[in-house]
Amino acid sequence: MDDLVQPLTLQEEVPPKEIKILATLVAKLNLADFQNAIPVIRELRVSNETSDRFVSATLTLSSAPEVFKSKIWRIDEIAADSFQVIPGLDLVLDGPFLNRLTEAEMSTFTFVLEAEDKDRESGRKEVARLEQVVDLLPRNQWGGLRHIPDMTAAFVQPNDAAVERLLKQAAELLRLSDKPSALDGYEGGPKRAWQLASAVWGAVARMKLDYALPPASFEQSGQKIRSPSQIADSGLATCLDLTLLFCAALEQMGLNPVIVFTYGHAFAGLWLKPEEFTTALVDDVTAVRKRVKLQELVLFETTLITHNSIPPFSYAVEMGTKQVAEEAESVFEMLLDIRRARLQRIKPLASSEAQIARVAVAESAEAPSFLVEEGIGIADDNIEVQVEDLSKLDPADRLGRWQRKLLDLSLRNNLLNFKMGKRALKLESPDPGAFEDIIASGQALKLLTRPDLMDGTDPRERALYEQREREDGVLEARVAIHGSDVIPTEIKSLLKSGKLSTKAMPAGRFNELHQDYVCSCTLRVGRELLAILPDDLVIVTALDNVLNSSTGHMEEEPILSVAFSRSTVDGLNLETIDPSDAMKNFVHNMNFKKGAGFSAVAALDAQRFAVTV
Repeated sequence: MDDLVQPLTLQEEVPPKEIKILATLVAKLNLADFQNAIPVIRELRVSNETSDRFVSATLTLSSAPEVFKSKIWRIDEIAADSFQVIPGLDLVLDGPFLNRLTEAEMSTFTFVLEAEDKDRESGRKEVARLEQVVDLLPRNQWGGLRHIPDMTAAFVQPNDAAVERLLKQAAELLRLSDKPSALDGYEGGPKRAWQLASAVWGAVARMKLDYALPPASFEQSGQKIRSPSQIADSGLATCLDLTLLFCAALEQMGLNPVIVFTYGHAFAGLWLKPEEFTTALVDDVTAVRKRVKLQELVLFETTLITHNSIPPFSYAVEMGTKQVAEEAESVFEMLLDIRRARLQRIKPLASSEAQIARVAVAESAEAPSFLVEEGIGIADDNIEVQVEDLSKLDPADRLGRWQRKLLDLSLRNNLLNFKMGKRALKLESPDPGAFEDIIASGQALKLLTRPDLMDGTDPRERALYEQREREDGVLEARVAIHGSDVIPTEIKSLLKSGKLSTKAMPAGRFNELHQDYVCSCTLRVGRELLAILPDDLVIVTALDNVLNSSTGHMEEEPILSVAFSRSTVDGLNLETIDPSDAMKNFVHNMNFKKGAGFSAVAALDAQRFAVTV
């Protein structure tokens, strides 16, 4: 009998097929992230594992507490056994709400997917729901290196009221030391940069600050940051507060500061030359040591400024250098180059309010008196390079000079028959004409590496940033057309017998009407934008549902993108114009065929029309 007993095998339970909302959101959100175009939604998709088809669907996003305006995505159809990527993920965040936050809060983001259901009285039914929690941080809450380390640069606030008063004190110290009081950045060379930093050290020493212990593991999990005005008002600061204060003052006087993070600690530094690293974040300590050894980079321990007996700036530099030496006990984590971060368009936090910073304006008997140090041992290599002034040559002489240098004027000369290759260096210049004039004048040029501007591992979105900042000087507008809901698909006529005749509209006629409707809508939007704005050019992109041949589904894509110039629009006779033919007057992208209708096109790039002043 025992031989007949078969062991029971547990069958794995197969999860039921369902329609799901898949979303990737940021874990933390604060005002610095919002101002620097960190997208709240990284990815949003709808996955339909069922055999059902859903039509006229809407995906709604709301939050509690409400930190943004509710957003609705309209989806014509969700096919069976398919997934759909949802575009247009920008949210209109409530900036003032984030600015008012004084403590961290949790906000619940709720996605609700509804579809048409004729069996219900309301005609709609909920088919999927997703809730995710996002931590809302107060404006002065730094998220730590685990969050987005580049965003630390946003907490360096050179425009704070306390920084201006601090620089006034630094200028006074320079005057007392019989040195020029001008805060002239790198114009005086490396030794002058050292002297300016020494003056800032002396000015902060006059504030008589006390040290405040930061939270444990602050460099990873973050902490609340005291602004320069708050430091001046309370007289308390952590190592990171002091570092950000020094960096703000150095940046405001035209120097390039850096922040060094070691395990459980942070301190400041500055470039003695107008240099910067090729990336904002540097995790290779050997690269830092090399720059320090070459006297191009100076690091100084900021917490020494809170000691009862404040040492001179040269001693703070000595202590800062030891922390990145090979025999250092502290573990180097990373260096943040503020100048490089600014090149990557990480802006400082806007001031929450006008604050009166109580920085000492008169030296008391107890206040330490620091004269500016000379910077002994710092090479002063601010040597002017003598170049030949070619600007005095007339164009004919200049052309002859170039011809003599070229020697070979045939197509064998690579300078005349240029081909891009590995030995060529591509330069980005907003004004090629001005660049050519500089080269022709013989002026010495310094080539800079291109900053990683919102690409690669940068979590920000360039399109989102430019949409908010309009830094390219060109306004872009997008218009959802929904032409199939407007253009009729039937032709109705009244017969002699009095009966109503209904015929299907020919595809060619429908497409022509659709083209005129899209072009007229786009033209109207462009004309009205130019009427209410001082801009001379706007870009309007029309969106409508077109067939995606790779998925077989109708998707909302750009079908027309036009750059409307004020002068051309003003010259049109709108009473007799044909809207489709009028597009020939403007730079535009449109792919239209009478038999097939519209096809998706690329939206015009605003940088193509940007004017650099």
